Amino acid sequence: MLHRMAVPWATRKITTEVERAVAEIRDVAADQRSRVRLAIPSGISRLFTSVRLAELRREYPDLALEIVSGSRQVDLGKGEADLALRSGPIGDADLVVRKLCDSGFSLYASEAYLARHPEPADVDGLGGHEIIGFDPGLAALPAAQWIERHAARGAVVLRSREMTDMLQAAVAGLGIAALPCVLGDTEPALRRLTPAVIATRPVSLVYRREARLSAEVRAVIRFVVDVVRDNAPLMSGA
Repeated sequence: MLHRMAVPWATRKITTEVERAVAEIRDVAADQRSRVRLAIPSGISRLFTSVRLAELRREYPDLALEIVSGSRQVDLGKGEADLALRSGPIGDADLVVRKLCDSGFSLYASEAYLARHPEPADVDGLGGHEIIGFDPGLAALPAAQWIERHAARGAVVLRSREMTDMLQAAVAGLGIAALPCVLGDTEPALRRLTPAVIATRPVSLVYRREARLSAEVRAVIRFVVDVVRDNAPLMSGA
């Protein structure tokens, strides 16, 4: 009798545990659907915390946007991000590439630096000036190539692969830096030395070609397009 009564009790216990597990899986799946990871280059994350973000949150209150910022290129194939904003040519056939704008670079220096060194009369000759250069790993950047061509007689006092580090070094008066205009033009401690841009890089939004685009991912795509469109003149350096 006891044995026959134990079977329904055990069945109910197993059923309860299965239902709990299914509920947990459903909650995790729902969380994964609402979470969108966006990778962007370092230094421009502040552009994406604008009023546009508040509008996105009002329209999609369950959306959890994660911004991954840095100079390292994330691997979309490994799921490190759902979407990425990238600069430069993109040759990966597995990615959908949507060009949004061009990013311009110009030369910048702080007033403290210019108090010690006269502003160069001719940017084609930076001899005698102290230069904040690019890490060798960024040698393919048009701005890095421009610096190498024009600053041969200058003294490279620092090299970095992080634009934000180069920005801070320029602000500290360490030397002249070639920076994205979106960084240099918005830094009050710096003076722009070249009215025209010295180099440009295309900026594109990319994602995996086989990715299933949820409503939340599509909303973030529209959000990124709107933010870049709002800031296109600033990013281009025009």
